[in-house]
Amino acid sequence: MLAEFGRIRFKFELSCRIAFADISDVAHRVGRKETQFIASLFEVPREFEQASLDEFLKGIVHRSAEWFGATTVSLFLREGCRNILHLAATSGSASTIPKQAQIVIGEGIGGIAAEDGAPVLINEVSGTEETRGKKLVSSMVVPLISSSAGCVGVLNLSRKVGLERFSHADLKLARSVASHMALAIENARLVANLRAAIDQAESERAKFRGIFEGLGLAAFLLNALGDIVEANDRAKEEIDLPLERLREEFDRRGISDRSSLEFVDEQSGRSWHAVLSPHPGGMATVVLEETTEREQHRREMDRLNRLAEIGQMTAAIAHEIRNPLTGIRSAAQMIVQVPESTEEFASIIEHEAIKLSELCNEFLSFAKPLELRLRSINFGELISRVAKLMEPQFSAKGVLLSVEIDVNLPTIDGDPPRWEQVLQNLMLNALEASEAGGQVRIGASPLGFWVEDAGCGMEETQVARLFTPFFTTKAKGTGLGLSTVKKIVDAHGASITVHSNTGKGTRFEVSFGVRRAA
Repeated sequence: MLAEFGRIRFKFELSCRIAFADISDVAHRVGRKETQFIASLFEVPREFEQASLDEFLKGIVHRSAEWFGATTVSLFLREGCRNILHLAATSGSASTIPKQAQIVIGEGIGGIAAEDGAPVLINEVSGTEETRGKKLVSSMVVPLISSSAGCVGVLNLSRKVGLERFSHADLKLARSVASHMALAIENARLVANLRAAIDQAESERAKFRGIFEGLGLAAFLLNALGDIVEANDRAKEEIDLPLERLREEFDRRGISDRSSLEFVDEQSGRSWHAVLSPHPGGMATVVLEETTEREQHRREMDRLNRLAEIGQMTAAIAHEIRNPLTGIRSAAQMIVQVPESTEEFASIIEHEAIKLSELCNEFLSFAKPLELRLRSINFGELISRVAKLMEPQFSAKGVLLSVEIDVNLPTIDGDPPRWEQVLQNLMLNALEASEAGGQVRIGASPLGFWVEDAGCGMEETQVARLFTPFFTTKAKGTGLGLSTVKKIVDAHGASITVHSNTGKGTRFEVSFGVRRAA
């Protein structure tokens, strides 16, 4: 934009040189004074760099009054392509002209002069409506014609009674000056618009900079190659930012869409959250937040929660193993009392021992921290595969399994076997809650997936405890199924919610989290 400002300034100076060349043959005839006047008019654009458009126009009017010896000067300018000229500047007694005064092109002396593009000399006192009663003895109406824009405006110059009337030499000089004055005014408007645009841009930049610095986070402005072209103070204070890893993410994801990502810098072990916001022209803003402490706190909370779960598990294990142990003890006592029944009661002991082993395996699996093996997943294919795998169980019970998959499903980063475990668990619960002839619906959208049944539903108190370890609404079961589901969902940065109405059914909804692909 500054280059554009310089280009227009050069255009000003070029117009000045052209003006001097055009009037060189006039100067030796009209005299030194008039030549100086023309030169002074073209000094005004240089002054305009420090002045406003209104001050520039007033400068033209005042110098015109001075050099032409006019008592009254008024300048009317055209706005856009409309055929109306509005009052822009005045001098002398013309200052009393109403600000809303205007000239319609093609109407009145000024309007006809603007339409014809020829200046008019008026030396008739009795004249027209424009001159009558104003004690003016002579006037010139000079249209300002630009080769590129046509009629730019009209300059009116008048002398009162007692002063020498304007001559044809004055008119000729005015005609010579008019085209260059039109060019100067046209360029001055360009500069004014450009200056306004620059001021607006600077204001917006100041706002942006204030926000940029006030974030309290490291923020960068990157070009299309991923190079930093600007950074806030917070970013400059950080000397160990993972810029190379960030560039790798740019290369992998691109910057055409706004996205967020979380990653760990392998070299330092620090965790980061980045938000990428693209701009026109290939630029992008990146806000980078270190989440190392937050991640450490989250892991610590997970550890404490797991300890609490282990405490609950200990009590539950004691309860769950009591029945098998009672059976084993009773069978052992019977063997002692009735030796001939050893084979029968040995079978009972083996059966109860197997139950204990299965319980221990389930408890150990729940207590073990999850280790996700992430890779890109086509979730539509995963749902279809699990539904096909479980279809025989639904058919055997006479329950219809309906699958609804959005064609625009995103690719997500996740652990496929874990997500299959979640789907199987939710679908199995829905099947167990359904009667023969019922229906279970499973669907997926870009935001997540859901499993819905039309079974007996649950009360609010049951829903509130549904993901609590060892809580179950079934006659048989450890109550770890849905707890495991939630643990897997949470580990993926997703969330799960339940909507249930007694007698109408239950709906589980899983919303994808930050590992959703951009």
